[in-house]
Amino acid sequence: MNYWLLIIPLLLLVIFIPRFGLLALYRNWRDARERELVEDALKHLLDREQGGRHASPESLAGTLGLSRVKTTSLITQMESQGRVETRGSVLHLTPAGERWALHIVRAHRLWERYLVDEARMR
Repeated sequence: MNYWLLIIPLLLLVIFIPRFGLLALYRNWRDARERELVEDALKHLLDREQGGRHASPESLAGTLGLSRVKTTSLITQMESQGRVETRGSVLHLTPAGERWALHIVRAHRLWERYLVDEARMR
């Protein structure tokens, strides 16, 4: 019997099944990674602005451990979302970006509080 007639359709199913296949899992991981980078960048910019300093693409790259190309792509993405604006070589949060960054910080603090109080993680 030719087992390839059974194996190939099953393999294709494992890879391409819409919500649970390997391709879907990879896309979910990639989207989560991109969202995490944006959140970390917004937190860095908020921290700089609250400290009375200016953020630059270099400071962002250093904090996130990104290459110059990836940092430029990230800044472009955040600008298109209306969260960041560039003035010369200085990055500034827009009002919408500042609201989103504050939301992220608050959510992280709530999660940390939960872990300490309920999950007994210290």
